[in-house]
Amino acid sequence: MIMRAPFLLLTASVSGCATPGIGTNANQVEVVGRLENLSYEALDLPDDVVGQGLITARLHVSEVLRGSVSERVITIKYFDHTYLSEKSPVKFKLSRSEDGVYVVCTPKGATGFNC
Repeated sequence: MIMRAPFLLLTASVSGCATPGIGTNANQVEVVGRLENLSYEALDLPDDVVGQGLITARLHVSEVLRGSVSERVITIKYFDHTYLSEKSPVKFKLSRSEDGVYVVCTPKGATGFNC
């Protein structure tokens, strides 16, 4: 994994979540930005001992690496058991859903939003 410090790579850890309306290359972007976490929605998943949830956040985009976004502050959703840090910039691969909200894509073979 090649990344510039101090960026973090986000990986989701929820069993496969296919999401309708996302995944086309035209909808995908790669950006760097800082999070502003907004809400946590607990998920009732079988055999989930860490309490995974769907988190909604604002992402303040500082750099667009691939694709384009129309605004510098976008709403995103990601899976995790707790909020990601708001202190450091994070690199995200995102896919825009039909409702205009971006979801964090997980690498092939990982679990989370399949983009």
